Amino acid sequence: DMELRLSVKAFKPTKNISIAIHLYRYDEIVLANIENIDSNFFIDNIEGEAQFSIRLNNLNLYPETYKLGFWIASSNSQETYDHLLYCAEFNILEGSPLVRRKLLKSGGSIYLTPEWKKVV
Repeated sequence: DMELRLSVKAFKPTKNISIAIHLYRYDEIVLANIENIDSNFFIDNIEGEAQFSIRLNNLNLYPETYKLGFWIASSNSQETYDHLLYCAEFNILEGSPLVRRKLLKSGGSIYLTPEWKKVV
């Protein structure tokens, strides 16, 4: 799991906000565009400072360096208030007890463990 903390400041009261977090591989390939409305979380109004917590459950990434970007705009995307293409980076290290094999960078970016069944 990963939890992000985000602080924003509105210099004037701002209504109907959309926020997106962009997840990139280090070579700048986009892995995800994570928007608040996709989680049925709506931001009606920001006055002054506001803080948000974004929790990504079961985010299993291959060992590598990743980047995060940030975008905040009107809910209809007509007006962008701020956009940081790359505002943070983090590393996933090898050695998780959840992984049962060596994960190579060339093998992907997201480690999935779906439920498997033999169908007769």
